[in-house]
Amino acid sequence: MNEILQFQGKQGIGSLLIVLVGALLWGVYWVPIRFLEAQGLPGIWAGFVLTSAAFVVALIASCVMRSAPLRGLQIVAALLVGVAFGLYGAAISYTDVVRAILLFYLTPIWSMLIECAFLGRRWSWQSTCAIIAVFLGIGFIFRGELPLEGFGALGDWMAIIAGISWSIASALVFTRGQVNILSLSTWSIGSGAVVSGICVLLVGAQTSSVWFAPTFDIEHVLLIAAAFGLTYVVPVMLLTLWGTSQFSAVTMGFLMTGEIVSGVATSAVFLGEPFGIPEIFGTILIVLGALIEILWPRSTAHGHAST
Repeated sequence: MNEILQFQGKQGIGSLLIVLVGALLWGVYWVPIRFLEAQGLPGIWAGFVLTSAAFVVALIASCVMRSAPLRGLQIVAALLVGVAFGLYGAAISYTDVVRAILLFYLTPIWSMLIECAFLGRRWSWQSTCAIIAVFLGIGFIFRGELPLEGFGALGDWMAIIAGISWSIASALVFTRGQVNILSLSTWSIGSGAVVSGICVLLVGAQTSSVWFAPTFDIEHVLLIAAAFGLTYVVPVMLLTLWGTSQFSAVTMGFLMTGEIVSGVATSAVFLGEPFGIPEIFGTILIVLGALIEILWPRSTAHGHAST
């Protein structure tokens, strides 16, 4: 909590609200994907088309604004954000939205481990409690079993890897100093499109006949995807990556739990996905794991990464 209050004092609560709004909007990322599916695109293709269209929008904006190029580890960070973005979109196609969101939001744990290993953060009893809470939450969600094969499992692992990639990228962006957010977003969305394309090449043919007999109006679908890219994907990516440049990875993990709330609620209500007692307990524990060092701050600040 001290880190949040210190940040408010420096730059105002408005900055926190910007990141929280971005998180809430990421929680409904399933909406454009499901909408494109309703137009006749299979899920894995929907993510690829949406990401590719968003990249075109971001690239045009980057050229018009003449945004400064990225350098060194900034490029690595952007590529890792793209991996997270592409795999997260694919995960939504292969597993329940609720599972994809909750598995992706193991990110506070990965961020904590990264900061302890590389950024001088000291391990604490709060860190241990956070990890226990998160993994108990996962146990509830999977009812004690983690499937290791099948398309459901593929989506689960995609979400986990996406979360790890996001955590590493978040730490890199925060420690790189000033970075052009538009350039970072463009590179990130572009690499996300590449990752989505790789997913299509590897497993798209197994799940649809779109390779040979598309049943949708291509121009109509591309127009819808471009509209989502312009009004949703690019603006939300800008908000989120701006936040990563202002907050430490662990604090971003806390702020981004807003995505869990909006994603779980909307998918349960509008998609009718299973959300019973185990999912409720699992969600509470995962959110608690993300918040635990905020709710119970350390007695000393030594080794604590701060903004």
